[in-house]
Amino acid sequence: MKKGLRRLLRFLTVMIALTISVSSQGAVTAAQQLNSAVAKWLRGDITATFVYSGSAGKGTGTLKSSGTKFALQSSVTSVWYNGSNMWTYSPSTKETTLVKPSASEVSESNPVAVLSGSAAGFSASFAKKQTAGTSTIIMTPKSNKSGLKRVVVVLQASTLKPLKIDVTSADGSRNVLTIKSIATGQKHSAATFIYPSGKYPKVKVVDLR
Repeated sequence: MKKGLRRLLRFLTVMIALTISVSSQGAVTAAQQLNSAVAKWLRGDITATFVYSGSAGKGTGTLKSSGTKFALQSSVTSVWYNGSNMWTYSPSTKETTLVKPSASEVSESNPVAVLSGSAAGFSASFAKKQTAGTSTIIMTPKSNKSGLKRVVVVLQASTLKPLKIDVTSADGSRNVLTIKSIATGQKHSAATFIYPSGKYPKVKVVDLR
């Protein structure tokens, strides 16, 4: 085989490989990839550990969820949402507030809830800049009433495991959740998502419903 032909074939092989790599994301839309990640990692009952930073401060925490219900424990705040009522305990003020939250308030308290409802309220697109081994998706709310400006989701490319959720609210505040671990296939009791008043007997509950 002539040297020039070998070089041409080698060049074409490299170009085909690069084309497959670049277009692999394009074969699946961002919304489809996000839905696949939700179906694989965020359906049913889950327990996740995370590191967070943003308007609420910095720290670590644990999240337990089942559908729209969740219980979040961290050094800055603890939140329980049973699908109707949401209790938020603040260690700094020694008070717990009780509200019937809007969808945006639930999303601000539990960024994972944004992903679960992604198909309904957001449009999704792949970020122009991607990091090897991950897939970054930008979610933009379809309505200005959502209370959110933008959500950036980083998935592990090979498994679609959520690695980071970066939420920017309409007021400009930002919270970043870096997920360290996710355990699926567990079963949480209904009590998991209700404020454990017995654990905080001297804490005042402010009912704002």
